Amino acid sequence: MRNCFLFIILTIIFTNCLKENTDNSRYENSEVPSNNEIVFQKQLFGTGKSYFKNIISGIDGFYILASLDNSNLTANSQVGGTDINYILDPKIIKFNENGQEIITITPNISIYDVDVIPRGLLDNDEYILVSGYDENENDPIDPDRTRLMLYDSDMTIVSTFERDFFQTINDFKLIYNLNNELIYIGVGAVWISGISYPCLFEFSINKTSKEILYKNHWRFSDYNQDGETDDEFRNMEFYDVFIRNNELILNGIMTSNNNEIRRIEIMTIGLSNIPILKSWKAYGNDNDPIYLRPGQSILHDSNLMVIGSLEDENKEKDRSSPFVLNHNISSEDQEYYKVIRESDNPDYFDNATYFNGKVMACGIQSRYYSTNSDHNESTVGNGWFYSFDLVNGDKISEFTFGSKFNRTRIRDFIVRDNFIWAVGLEGTNLDLYKAALYKIDKSIFN
Repeated sequence: MRNCFLFIILTIIFTNCLKENTDNSRYENSEVPSNNEIVFQKQLFGTGKSYFKNIISGIDGFYILASLDNSNLTANSQVGGTDINYILDPKIIKFNENGQEIITITPNISIYDVDVIPRGLLDNDEYILVSGYDENENDPIDPDRTRLMLYDSDMTIVSTFERDFFQTINDFKLIYNLNNELIYIGVGAVWISGISYPCLFEFSINKTSKEILYKNHWRFSDYNQDGETDDEFRNMEFYDVFIRNNELILNGIMTSNNNEIRRIEIMTIGLSNIPILKSWKAYGNDNDPIYLRPGQSILHDSNLMVIGSLEDENKEKDRSSPFVLNHNISSEDQEYYKVIRESDNPDYFDNATYFNGKVMACGIQSRYYSTNSDHNESTVGNGWFYSFDLVNGDKISEFTFGSKFNRTRIRDFIVRDNFIWAVGLEGTNLDLYKAALYKIDKSIFN
């Protein structure tokens, strides 16, 4: 009887192990995270389907651009782009230098960009400038409208601006600091009959009243640039703008008729003769879709680095690989173009920064989830930091962290004092995830 009882117990344990192994066998080619020790602190926010998109440094801490679904007040709103289409609340969260949440605001618009106006530019306070759009209920024909909102350091709204004709301001930069005003250039697209055309938008902030004022705009399809036709600008959108040597450096995309990104567009425009093009270079072809969002490029000296992902024909499974494009502004040609193939699984770069002579990219190193599941293959993976040499694009180092059977994705990060603050998402369930804030060892840059 005793042996029979022992046999039953062992059978139950063995059966449970088999069940666990069966579940785990759904994961193929799993890569165990290698560097969990680099994470000093982790905080999770929201419920269900929440994520952090961007992090921006301030004088006494930092600000995070977030989509949290814990209140569901703003239907169909999102944080930049259309990559996640859930009912989320766009929020801006202010943290102190120790990573403690100070205040959270909900602008009630779809947010595209957030920038810090440092102390001394408007007055002795720090301000936050937010771009986005909402729908004008009084205009049923073309309800989309641009919104610009200015907040002080207490996250109290100071000024707001709205205009119907221009839908997206994906990025903006300060171009002139005058006695009485700050002048900005914003880039994005204007939508006409379902077609997007690239557009520049000039606005100012009065230093006394803090009022945001419209100054000018240039829709490229309205001008003849060395013989280009209106069709050559259709389905184009500017994503990022940089200022260099009294010139605007623009990075954007061209989509196909089925809304897939096919080309990266890089343009140079003189500040003194907007909107006349000085140079225009396109990368890509009509066959391989590219995955790119606003904010995925950096400018260092004459090097414009564009990072993203593409459909990789050399992979047998989900054929997504990150790419790095180094475009030389001075020579108007590419220094190098490299596809990063660290595994046979779908990997993605979400952002990058230049630091101490190298470029560090962040994203997700995915793990293949077998086809007997209905879930997307790229939903399981490790948080990923990948550094490479600016000059030739050669790999320097990589770090991964997370859990073997969970999803961790890093969308942006900043280097601050002795630590890296990184944001993204983390999920223990393939369909559910929370917004994540990580405090990471700065030595990974060494």
